[in-house]
Amino acid sequence: MSVNLKKQPKLKSHGLFTDYTILLENQEFRHKNDVVREAATLFNAGKDVSQISRLLKRPKMEVTLMLLHQATKSRIDIQDLVKGW
Repeated sequence: MSVNLKKQPKLKSHGLFTDYTILLENQEFRHKNDVVREAATLFNAGKDVSQISRLLKRPKMEVTLMLLHQATKSRIDIQDLVKGW
């Protein structure tokens, strides 16, 4: 009995799939726990993403990802995060 497996897309020379987009491929997804906690603390204290970005010396997108992660853990309110954008 043979198994017909669907072929996986081939990689282009620049590392992307021909028919796919890799989302957030240039973002850092590992952060020290204390930095992530500090971002959530600052956010809960009323700071916005731009202010936190400056204070932590991290790009706004990374701060947003940290806060999104914290929202999935119910450590910040996702509605407040969305308003900040």
